[in-house]
Amino acid sequence: MRRGSSGRYEYTVSHAIQTPEQLGPYLSSIPYGDTPEEALAKAIDDLTLFYSAGVRAGHEPAESWLVRRRSLR
Repeated sequence: MRRGSSGRYEYTVSHAIQTPEQLGPYLSSIPYGDTPEEALAKAIDDLTLFYSAGVRAGHEPAESWLVRRRSLR
C-alpha cells in the first residue's frame, strides 16, 4: 500500500478472483481508500464479495478461483 499523489491510500493485490459465477477475473477499478484502514477493508471486500456469491450459488470453493494478477496482463 502506498499513499498516492491524490492523498489516498492505493493498494495492489497479487491475485484476482474468478468464481464459476463470473465471466472473468475481478480486479477493482477503484483500488484505494481515504485511510489505510479503508483501503485494506476495500481490498478484502473486493475479494470476499465474489467468494461469498460463488459459495451462495452452491459452488465448492477452489484454489482455481484465485488468478495470479501477472497472468492477467
